[in-house]
Amino acid sequence: MLKIDNQTMLRPGSPAATSVVFNATHDIENLCSAMLDQANELDTSLDAQGPAALLRAMVMRVQALNSVIMSYTDGDDITLAAGFRELYGREVGDRCLVAAQADQEAMRETMFMEGMALAADFWAAAGDVDADACELAAKYRKRGQPQNNFALSNVMQLLERPALAEGFAAVLSNIAAVNGQVDPAEFARLTYAQIQAAPPKPARSAKRAPAEAITARAQILETV
Repeated sequence: MLKIDNQTMLRPGSPAATSVVFNATHDIENLCSAMLDQANELDTSLDAQGPAALLRAMVMRVQALNSVIMSYTDGDDITLAAGFRELYGREVGDRCLVAAQADQEAMRETMFMEGMALAADFWAAAGDVDADACELAAKYRKRGQPQNNFALSNVMQLLERPALAEGFAAVLSNIAAVNGQVDPAEFARLTYAQIQAAPPKPARSAKRAPAEAITARAQILETV
């Protein structure tokens, strides 16, 4: 079970961060309701030009923004178009979709490389530990010695930041496939572009003889 204390970092995708934001959104909603009640008490005529009307408009704007965050943290279904409409009051355009796709790709690259680095550090640390101390069966360890479960800290980081899992698993797949016969430093020298598969080359079409050669060959055959 993930231990959460005062030093737990609020990172994107972490359970601790989600919990804090989830509770904050409900507090914001309650505060907005109280502010709307206050605005209505200030002006029961619902004057569209008075200070109370401005306060109501501001509160309703905060509610709209907060509803997007609430939907995200609650796990409710919300489309990009619906969220964009609430945030900006207009429909999402193609340019915004292209920008969002680019941001997503950039974030994936960053998370992939961080996950790779985490796995490389894990593999490097494996070379420095006492193998007997890491044995799962107690009979192979010294009497009274607990297992050195040094991989646990890395797993905890993956639980806190699931987006790192793809890069982390990619390194482990490489390590397992070669029975561990790989230098962790090799992973640090790889770039994201070097990892991505190149698109397949187009199939080459069969070379055809020039038309003149075909004609000349046909004439020779006719004279034979």
